[in-house]
Amino acid sequence: MTLQCLVNPHDIGYICCIVESYEGLAVVSTIDERKGLLHFYCTIDLRDEFMEFFEQLKKEIHITILSERKMNAEEMNAIEYSSGKNHPRKRNIPADYR
Repeated sequence: MTLQCLVNPHDIGYICCIVESYEGLAVVSTIDERKGLLHFYCTIDLRDEFMEFFEQLKKEIHITILSERKMNAEEMNAIEYSSGKNHPRKRNIPADYR
């Protein structure tokens, strides 16, 4: 699943650190730093756990969800949740999803 969200640009660093602290739960990518546009990528099997985390985060930080959709097979392969072998942020995500 991927969520496209709008946040206060000053909150981007904090959000990225919080998401990264939950290793393997999701990957966050900054699309437009000035506008505060972020994408969150999460596998379907972790969707419920991620959404619980996300709802708690929304209690701390104002986050507007712009879109939510399922990832295609190419995206799923690009975001590999392995035990450090291939860190998700170092993988190539298709350009049209950045």
